[in-house]
Amino acid sequence: MAINTLIAAKLSANEAILKRSHPQFDQWPVDAQMGIHSMAWSMGPSFGFPNFRAACNRWDFAAAAKECAINAPGDAAVAKRNAADAAMFRNADAVMYGEVSGQYG
Repeated sequence: MAINTLIAAKLSANEAILKRSHPQFDQWPVDAQMGIHSMAWSMGPSFGFPNFRAACNRWDFAAAAKECAINAPGDAAVAKRNAADAAMFRNADAVMYGEVSGQYG
């Protein structure tokens, strides 16, 4: 139980910070919310990525998918996270604009 409480508290704290720079966060598709939470979990909620943040704020999740990669060459775990995050943003774009075509990932 203590672990679940700790995780919930960290997610809540991260989300409060994310909402300061992304005021429409609550209206985003859940995939976009999960993608940015993943990034905040790994880098902290105040991570840079200005092109990514701008894309999210204009609801351009296809562009966000292209800008969300953490730079860690040769790190297989980060490569998997990058692929999963990009897939979530592409899914969010598909939800927003109804263009589901092909596989994500």
